[in-house]
Amino acid sequence: MAGQTGCYEVTWARALGPTSRRLDITALDAERYVIETVRRLRIDDFVESVDQRGSWFDVYGTYRDGLGWFVKIGETDDGVLVLSHHEPERGPLQPISGAKIEVLDRKLPMP
Repeated sequence: MAGQTGCYEVTWARALGPTSRRLDITALDAERYVIETVRRLRIDDFVESVDQRGSWFDVYGTYRDGLGWFVKIGETDDGVLVLSHHEPERGPLQPISGAKIEVLDRKLPMP
């Protein structure tokens, strides 16, 4: 579904903000980057489904541009909600492909 819908809602705290800081880009460019990452997700990138306060979200681990990304998405009545798009925080992610998604990062200073 994520690759087919044209409607996305992207959260600031766990997706746009971290992506903007990590890549040193504007919030608008971060939104475009996040949406493109979600569109590129494959079933092999799937890690797990999680229940978060009564709503189910799917977690994915993927590499893009040489960086490891933790991506958490869910469905809304209007399309896709991107709850998270940031570096893996609790060790490597292991999607069903068997790959290990690690933080391969150039650390940027926090503003």
